[in-house]
Amino acid sequence: MGSTICPSGLTTYHMKARGSPATNWTAMIFGSVVVALVAMVGVTSALLFPHNSFPPPASYFDSGSTTVKSVDGLALSLLLNSTRIRPGQGISITVRETNTLSTVNNVSASTDWPLRGLNVGPCGPLNFPVGVAIIQGYYTSSSVSAGRPLGLYQPGEYSCPAMLSEFGSYVFEPSSDRASIVGSCTPEPCFTENMSSTIGARGYWIENFLPGAAFSEFAPGLYTAVGGDEWGTLAVLHFLVTQTTGVQGLVLRVVQDSSGQPMGGVTVTAGPASSKKDVVFTPVGPTVKKCVHGVESGSTILNNGTVLFPNGTRVTYPPCPAKTYETNSTGWISISNATGQYYFFRVGGINPSTYGIVELFQDRTTYVTVSMPSGDYIARP
Repeated sequence: MGSTICPSGLTTYHMKARGSPATNWTAMIFGSVVVALVAMVGVTSALLFPHNSFPPPASYFDSGSTTVKSVDGLALSLLLNSTRIRPGQGISITVRETNTLSTVNNVSASTDWPLRGLNVGPCGPLNFPVGVAIIQGYYTSSSVSAGRPLGLYQPGEYSCPAMLSEFGSYVFEPSSDRASIVGSCTPEPCFTENMSSTIGARGYWIENFLPGAAFSEFAPGLYTAVGGDEWGTLAVLHFLVTQTTGVQGLVLRVVQDSSGQPMGGVTVTAGPASSKKDVVFTPVGPTVKKCVHGVESGSTILNNGTVLFPNGTRVTYPPCPAKTYETNSTGWISISNATGQYYFFRVGGINPSTYGIVELFQDRTTYVTVSMPSGDYIARP
């Protein structure tokens, strides 16, 4: 396969039929010289293949529960009643400490809280070894300390239950979250209770210099729910606050397979597609069919997508509908006016790359998470 640079800066590729996705493309244009209008598309990566299976990738809103190994046979679980809510709706978060052993488990108490602001109510964590916080934005367990927990409870005076002055240990029943607290009580134990708590919130309180505090509902955006225990264990989940605006959009996020960390500076090519099969493979990667045209040998490529054929005929092809974007530092690109029923995307600039065509949700924003380097992706409203 050879290539020459045309006067307009576009590249012509002389294709040979062989057993690859390019073979179908060559056959489609009847074996003629192919002109890939790549300058209008901004495609830069190598030939790639689809990864459109839907296993749950490590992303920001795909799971409503997680369990993390804690100390001495304990496990910390965090559960959300939903990963998407509308403004004004509430989110329910449950945090639970469970004994994974099939025997009684006596675990010494600790004060190694991994994050400030972990509570089960306005009085703090009380006598529980677990707590919950909500932070606006996307954070992982390794970066959550940089966030600021929102004030979920109205500032004021509360009649809080008695708190133990000394904790000795938690004696967990076998394979259970039920535990007896041993401390400064006579007789022991002080009490026995399930080591779990559920909180509900539909917004947060903002303290100011004026008397009182202002309440704000969760604004549209991404939020991090955090569960932690006094032994330093963290569990993190994410939920999205969205609203129907009547505007059809596409928000795409690129994250790493192993960690779920956002990937900034990644090239993404995206544009409307006519169907789920509206893709053509070129030597520089797949794109939508409207971006690629077959012309006769000896044709000249002029500016603005105009082709001068050997017989003197001039044909001006419409601009490629796919445009090039770059993810920001949090791994996002946002397209506010995504049109049509289907939308093509290709994540490039890294190896391997991936592409896909998703069906847009009418009059709503479609959220796509692409995990790299596997290329698995998932689309949800």
